[in-house]
Amino acid sequence: LEDRQKSFFSTAKRLRPSEREEELSGIRREYKKVGEEASEKISIAEDCYSLLDQELHKFKLELEADNRGITEVLEKRSLEMDAPPTNALKENRLPKK
Repeated sequence: LEDRQKSFFSTAKRLRPSEREEELSGIRREYKKVGEEASEKISIAEDCYSLLDQELHKFKLELEADNRGITEVLEKRSLEMDAPPTNALKENRLPKK
């Protein structure tokens, strides 16, 4: 589509008005189709996130039912593991000259 667009703009001056309009409307149709497909993909991704949130909530409820207070402990550990260690970075540096 991008190549078609570049080709159109490089040859547009030489085309007859009817050919130019036909080619331009074809490019517009393709861009509209791409936009619709992108919107559909976004909708699917949002549905997936919603479903994951629902399942995560169910999982937390089940986990809490078995072990009271465990969810908070596990979430805190997860955040600590995701954070970059500041001490390790300093120790791995090469000495200054």
